[in-house]
Amino acid sequence: MKKIFVTILSFILLNCSYERKERNFINWGAIIWKGEIVLTENHYIYTSDILSIEPGTIIHFSAPYSISIIIDGVFLCDGDSDNPVKFVNDFTNTYNTVVIRNNDNQNRIRWTSFSKGIELAISGFCNVSHSRIENLKIDGFSSSLIKDSLIGYLQVKDYAKPLIANCCFERQDLNKNIQIEGVAEVSITNCSIKGKYQGGLADTYVATVYSSGICILKKNWWNTTNHTYITNTLLFRENPSLVFYLPFLKNDPVNSILVP
Repeated sequence: MKKIFVTILSFILLNCSYERKERNFINWGAIIWKGEIVLTENHYIYTSDILSIEPGTIIHFSAPYSISIIIDGVFLCDGDSDNPVKFVNDFTNTYNTVVIRNNDNQNRIRWTSFSKGIELAISGFCNVSHSRIENLKIDGFSSSLIKDSLIGYLQVKDYAKPLIANCCFERQDLNKNIQIEGVAEVSITNCSIKGKYQGGLADTYVATVYSSGICILKKNWWNTTNHTYITNTLLFRENPSLVFYLPFLKNDPVNSILVP
């Protein structure tokens, strides 16, 4: 009986030791980032954890290879207009990601910038405002809210149903700004949608919709008042009957978009 007890105890201790090794860089419960945070490996926030990022914090992706912050817990990224949070890429040849995978309605990002080479990927829920995002991917069953932000490239796929308002889509080194796929149901309204232009003409589509879901792109500014030009040059619709973009705005919306 004694031998059996020792064996069981050893098994439990070994497994506990293994679990701690896998999570040795995580503080259980509340995690607070402030000042300068330097990441050189993947970082996991588990379902039992809450990651809070204080105003003025700078998070460095500082590895010569691609790494990720994967968030299954609650994510509270709270910059402010005077002290934004910044995610920066220390290596120009790497592609890093911040992944939000839970559906907690507390998740939020505000007054935050994600520099080139860093993708914000949301498959859960997040309320995003007053932020600058080079690459934004929304997939899974996400029903995130995105507003008052500057976005370089947006990809929506799977069953996602985001609501996007009062944003500016503009990226000078990329023709396409918006791509919608899968059965996503997307609402984009009161936004300024601009592609890469030369001589006042777009090089290619600035928005493509391959989705069999419903896409509401009404009341946006396409940098032109020419209906035919929008239809034939700026917006590609694989299934036109499921993409609604009229009416469109005749002036660039005067949004109070203040981003870091």
